[in-house]
Amino acid sequence: MKNKIAELDGFRGISILLVTLSHIGNVGKIIPGGFGVSIFFFISGFLITMLLIKEFENNNNINIKNFYLRRFFRLYPVLVFFMLLSILLVYLRTNTIFFHDIFAGFLYYTNYYIPFWKQASINPLSNVFNILWSLSIEEHFYLFYPLIFSYFIKKQNQLFYILLALIFSSLAFRVYILYNNVNFEIASSIIYNCTHTRIDSISFGCLSAILIFKNQNSEYLKIVQNFKYFLFGLLLILFCLVFRNSFFRESFRYTI
Repeated sequence: MKNKIAELDGFRGISILLVTLSHIGNVGKIIPGGFGVSIFFFISGFLITMLLIKEFENNNNINIKNFYLRRFFRLYPVLVFFMLLSILLVYLRTNTIFFHDIFAGFLYYTNYYIPFWKQASINPLSNVFNILWSLSIEEHFYLFYPLIFSYFIKKQNQLFYILLALIFSSLAFRVYILYNNVNFEIASSIIYNCTHTRIDSISFGCLSAILIFKNQNSEYLKIVQNFKYFLFGLLLILFCLVFRNSFFRESFRYTI
């Protein structure tokens, strides 16, 4: 198994382009930046699972301690640099230190801070810290995923059903939130930002890696290599981008 799949760099490039263009002026109404983030989530789950499978095949176990140390040293130094630079630049412009945003960023709960605690009247420059919402989701997922993976890797069917349960529970949470929030904007913000409503994208990536690398001759490989299924999937994605029903866009669109 290769450590690097070159084709995924192309998907990363597409995702970066979608997210970047969606933040330019009013282009975000046309460019699906949110879809770019979902691709990032998928790739993350796919790569992490692929590497965990390789580690297990080579060593017959998963070194959980090393996994967490790798995550920490790969992400936290860059996070600290970004936070310190942002704090300095925002302070020079506003003469204010936004402590709540800073703590949320350093402690990986920006994605819950935004919909539940951040005040709408706060200085717009504090929004520079909002981009950490997606990193928060990933770190929440990877707090428990390697533990589940290492325990169930020899019980592949159970691992498969656990990931399916995570996928459908995310959809169930989204539907529940939509039905139980009078304010649609608040419901939309919760759904877009929160871990329990968005980890299905990462879970789909994990599931795909397991089906590919643990089942070299599986029916799944035949499906993904079949052009008509690829075309069907592409049409589904295009449908999600053009169908404007609000309930659908905040619930089933993420799953599809």
